[in-house]
Amino acid sequence: MREPTAQVLAGAVAGLTTTVLLYPLDLIKVRFQAFEGRTGLGATSSTYKTSAGAALSAVRSDGALSLYQGLGPSVLANTASWALYFVLYEELKRRLGAAEDSLRQGAAGAAAGACAVVLTNPVWVLKTRMQLDAARARRYASMRQALSLVLRAEGVRGLYAGVLPAMMLTSNGAVQIATYERLKRWNRDARGSQGRFYEHFVMGGVAKVVATTVTYPLQVVRTRMQQSPENLSSAYRRTASTALSVLQREGVSGLYKGLGPNVLRVAPASATTFAVYEGVLRVLAADPRRDAVSSSASTS
Repeated sequence: MREPTAQVLAGAVAGLTTTVLLYPLDLIKVRFQAFEGRTGLGATSSTYKTSAGAALSAVRSDGALSLYQGLGPSVLANTASWALYFVLYEELKRRLGAAEDSLRQGAAGAAAGACAVVLTNPVWVLKTRMQLDAARARRYASMRQALSLVLRAEGVRGLYAGVLPAMMLTSNGAVQIATYERLKRWNRDARGSQGRFYEHFVMGGVAKVVATTVTYPLQVVRTRMQQSPENLSSAYRRTASTALSVLQREGVSGLYKGLGPNVLRVAPASATTFAVYEGVLRVLAADPRRDAVSSSASTS
């Protein structure tokens, strides 16, 4: 199989696998990020203190299937993002001659992530709306219905809510790819091999935790901006005003709401994605000994 095709398929398989396996943690993370304590999800404030409490609240009020609310757009967005990201990253890295240069690898990762954001942000908006939709007054019951409502009420512009912080979150991919590539080189120099499945698993998880901790506040800002209009405070219209509003009302800790469940999700998700991508690519690529690389796109 030709290498670009193998990269797209490997990325798609990796993104699909991690999305389905760890989706409930993503839903809990988004609800934590949107929770203000006063409006929006404020009615259930007592349950949004721990990840277990948030999950139990969702199951009690809406049933176990509510933990997979919005899975459709999430699968579509993640699969498309990973497929686009991997092939773009590999091509940009080749053009920049970044095989052993962490700075150029980070630049290639950020550029690939930015392209993926522009193409997939509308799907991420639909995903967020569906994840925050109240079961008793379900408005975004399907992707088609959610798309129709957003276009009718907000126009095409509504599908690009939060795109600026999402673009800024490409720094997450830049930090992660630089960290991952450095870990791979250290492992290669120490062991004299390209790495086994469990080694890519560990390196991918560590790299993601580092990148997520550094860039997490941007995720909170993006989620606040992508809420439906009725829950959207006037302070959440712009990136800077959103960040300032959260700081003033909730303090620095407000910018890290949901970090716990997010790390629980992204660490194994990224670890699995790296390992699956490397393994699938070695099977599909013409040269199974090829030193494949991978990274995380942004968003979630």
